[in-house]
Amino acid sequence: MAEDKSQPWPDLEVSITMPYEVDWKAFSLWMNGKSLDDATRVRLQAEPPSTKAFPHYEKLMFSETRNYFRLFKSLEVYLHSPPTLYTQNPFRLPSSTCERLIVEYYSFDDTVVRELLGKKLNSRNRKDLDEVSEKAEVSLLSCRRQFDNIKRILKVVDDLDGSLVDNIREQFCLPHELSKKYAALVFISSNRFDATKRSAGGLLLHQFIFCAIEMIDHWTIGSADSMVRAVDDDLELDRDFLQSLHDLRVNLIDKVWIEKRQKAVMKGGRRL
Repeated sequence: MAEDKSQPWPDLEVSITMPYEVDWKAFSLWMNGKSLDDATRVRLQAEPPSTKAFPHYEKLMFSETRNYFRLFKSLEVYLHSPPTLYTQNPFRLPSSTCERLIVEYYSFDDTVVRELLGKKLNSRNRKDLDEVSEKAEVSLLSCRRQFDNIKRILKVVDDLDGSLVDNIREQFCLPHELSKKYAALVFISSNRFDATKRSAGGLLLHQFIFCAIEMIDHWTIGSADSMVRAVDDDLELDRDFLQSLHDLRVNLIDKVWIEKRQKAVMKGGRRL
């Protein structure tokens, strides 16, 4: 069949890589809620002048950034259930890339999460993240991602027995230290600790995390120090132990001593 040259060829955009490559700067920009135009502008600023002089380079950078954003959006469904990222078929990714994608997606800003402590992870508070975004100087989309990640992890591990840290590692493929941080956040949220009180206003996130981890290790029915040890559960506080604390407070210690001790603990906590 003779070639028909009467019709012009359409403009085509083709980008094929196998396995898929990830531009980590683009991923960070997407994850932090940057628009496509803003992300393109930031990436262009990082390029050397000689590269920018290339004809149509700005248009090519915009097209590449758009392709990356589409890729990240397609991968997000797997990032919500990290083990599936390793086994999914549409996008061939090295294991090292999967690992880094998960860690960066589940990273969080201390200033954002500190504002979330003590609040219920419900739809109403999710709609009111504008104030958190403004106070923490973090984009609203990033605040929503961090809010949803904590809520997602809490929902998955809430009914699981065993080590809270190990459950998070297994279900979300997170490294140990990040799993410990999420374990502390889940513990605080599950037990509805009030971190909004004026007396706790001066405490930073890492201080809450430190205290929560200590309580998981020593105050829950899954801890080695538990008086019950009937169920291996890192979320439920040992009620017998709490009752003992209450009895100690009522019967042995006067109010003045308690107030002095509370001030000493708060003062020590601020030095952590």
